[in-house]
Amino acid sequence: MRNNLTERQKEILRLACFTNREIAKRLFLAITTVATHFNDMRGILGATSKSSLLIEGIRKGEININEVETE
Repeated sequence: MRNNLTERQKEILRLACFTNREIAKRLFLAITTVATHFNDMRGILGATSKSSLLIEGIRKGEININEVETE
């Protein structure tokens, strides 16, 4: 099992403040693809919600808090 996020997963995690539909639209992905990435990230980061994924991603150095998009 992988210990680190892929670049695509990091890109999606930076957008976790948005709905899966909004993320899919921004990145030109299917909503199911976004959901699959979040599910995979849950296993990698050991988190269950989007907010806890963000916290764990920042804590483990996968993303920087300044990279998280909120608007």
